[in-house]
Amino acid sequence: MAARPALAVLILGALSLGCGGQSARDEGTGGTGGLGASGGSGGAGAQAGLGGTAGAGALGGSGGSAGTSTTPEECPPEPSSCVPSCASESFPTAPTCENARWACPPPSVPLTSCPAESCARDRGYCCNPTTGQAIHTECGADGLRVPCPDGAEPQTEPYLGCYPEAEGVSSCLDLEGRACPSDEYQCHDPGRCSGRCTCGPNEEGRLVFQCGVLLC
Repeated sequence: MAARPALAVLILGALSLGCGGQSARDEGTGGTGGLGASGGSGGAGAQAGLGGTAGAGALGGSGGSAGTSTTPEECPPEPSSCVPSCASESFPTAPTCENARWACPPPSVPLTSCPAESCARDRGYCCNPTTGQAIHTECGADGLRVPCPDGAEPQTEPYLGCYPEAEGVSSCLDLEGRACPSDEYQCHDPGRCSGRCTCGPNEEGRLVFQCGVLLC
């Protein structure tokens, strides 16, 4: 019967040793450090156990390289328009910006590279200030504009207006019913859809200005 107390003492001693071993491991081992954030420094290690050493935090990843701008360099303002050729009567088109320079897609050319008398640059609009006739001249076979007829003056753009100066008006509609010297007389207000006059016989057979607004 005396053997049972001795066995109990051995079992309790073993259990005590086991618990003490676990405690020793807890006391002697430091905590594991946390992972650092990407691009930053690592976090601090966990708090050390009694009698142990704190673990070092892992080093964070290196920072990313600075980005490179992909915005193209701007072209200078007021580019030259493009035309199919200097003999063309087509309306100009816009160029494209390439490597900070304006460029016309082949085979088109910059309008500014064409001679002033070329059909691309001289649109062929003329005004006779005596009769008020608005005249448009043709493009010659050589790609140059046929000059304005005698007595007419070139105009840089269409629909700038043309008045018979002797009549002293700034609006063609003011000429309605007024006598005119010949059927060559006309009047053109600026703009495409605006006042127009021609000279023709009225009901009595007299030549008068007959005016109206051109509808577009």
